[in-house]
Amino acid sequence: MSITTSEIDYRVISSTEINLTKYTELLNTVFGKGKYSEEYLKWLYIDNPEGLVFGCDAYIENMLIGHYATIPVKYNYGNETITALLSLNTAVHPDFQGKGLFTNLAEITYRKAKESGFGFVIGVANQNSTPGFIRKLGFRLIAPLEVKFGVGKGFFHLEKESKNLFADRSELYLNWRLKNPKKNYFTFKKAIYCPMFGGLISVQLSSGTNISKLILKKGFPSPLKIIIGNGRFDRKAGFFLSLPKIFKPSPLNLIIKPLNMDLAFLQQKEILIEAIDFDAF
Repeated sequence: MSITTSEIDYRVISSTEINLTKYTELLNTVFGKGKYSEEYLKWLYIDNPEGLVFGCDAYIENMLIGHYATIPVKYNYGNETITALLSLNTAVHPDFQGKGLFTNLAEITYRKAKESGFGFVIGVANQNSTPGFIRKLGFRLIAPLEVKFGVGKGFFHLEKESKNLFADRSELYLNWRLKNPKKNYFTFKKAIYCPMFGGLISVQLSSGTNISKLILKKGFPSPLKIIIGNGRFDRKAGFFLSLPKIFKPSPLNLIIKPLNMDLAFLQQKEILIEAIDFDAF
């Protein structure tokens, strides 16, 4: 479909313009019917205790043709607590793809985010989207996340560095995060799990969380576990192997874009990420 720049109305998402029905319809058009629901988007975009969805939409007249969403998250960096953004949903209607809409949506989002004081944008990108984030939008590729498969209780942790970057997960935030209506989480000892393939495999979301105050049921993980993250992996806590690339549908690339802080010298070893810190599980 032929369109001109003047026909597109870009709108920064405001608290009065969170149109869950339109977002659900567009996301399901792009990614497959039934993958998204209004209940899920309400949880993700509105109920997050760190703040409302932050992003930009593209309209032609009253038709939503593009949507880019991030959500506020807290991170510790050195001795500071930083409010950042987690890059999430990107969707451009099939009739309008290949026209630069996503780049425009993202650039507007990041400009407004910098004006609003957010420290950086962090995300986990797939193989298809990573080049665009890096070449067009100024992200750094930190590294693909490690995916471990095995038995035991392996976990990622940080070395003692002067400035480590890791999620600041408050009790309120964790209880919200674990209410994801699309998932069925449970705790065992000090870890949080998500079952896969009917419980044959358990994904370990977090290994060092204080679960005593979480509003979450207890359960028993499968002996076979998948652990995903970035940091130093504790190989002494079980027997784990790196999942072969042939079994990975796409690399999980950790990317980051500074907004109001200098992260040029941030190293991979200084960043701790677990599965609970992004939206795949």
